[in-house]
Amino acid sequence: ARAPEKAPAHIDELVVGDPDLSPSRMASRDPRALMTRYSSGDGHCLAVSEEGVLFSWGAGFAGQLGLDKRGNMKQPTSVDVGEKVGQVSAGGSHSLFVGASGRVYSFGENEDGCLGTYESSLLKPKAVTGLPFVNRVAAFDRRSVVITEDGGAILLGFPSHETLSIDGVLAIAESCDEMCILKKDRVEVLDAHHNPIGGASLLG
Repeated sequence: ARAPEKAPAHIDELVVGDPDLSPSRMASRDPRALMTRYSSGDGHCLAVSEEGVLFSWGAGFAGQLGLDKRGNMKQPTSVDVGEKVGQVSAGGSHSLFVGASGRVYSFGENEDGCLGTYESSLLKPKAVTGLPFVNRVAAFDRRSVVITEDGGAILLGFPSHETLSIDGVLAIAESCDEMCILKKDRVEVLDAHHNPIGGASLLG
């Protein structure tokens, strides 16, 4: 018997309950759609193809899909960006990504200044100004943090961003109002005001 055709070993999460969104089906429709990175927010998803193309789908009531309109999308749809996309992060009702240039782009609802711009909302990606070269971004419910090339962390805001008093940052996660900071040898926890409230060594 003939062995079943094997789908590309990429993101099975793209299925989203619809067999037409499996990696093999998507690859047959669009060769750019072999995804290497993805992020899911409260109701929307972002993914980046091997070619650096950004795709979005799910809830789009606040413009968090970056498609220059409001409204939901059932299928992954390419986003017009203007440069190749690196790392992405989907938040509550906003989204962030880092371009190949090291610039940060934001779009969606600008709750508490989480887009780092003056607009109340953005329906398509816009570069955030006033930042150094950025490696990673983290979009939470109403907050956005970027990790700089030297391991620093900056909280996006308007009219100015806030540099957090931490260094050596590899990644950031959020739980309720607390932020968990991953470093090379330890984890630190910050409260809602970004003050250290705990931590643990990873060295045993």
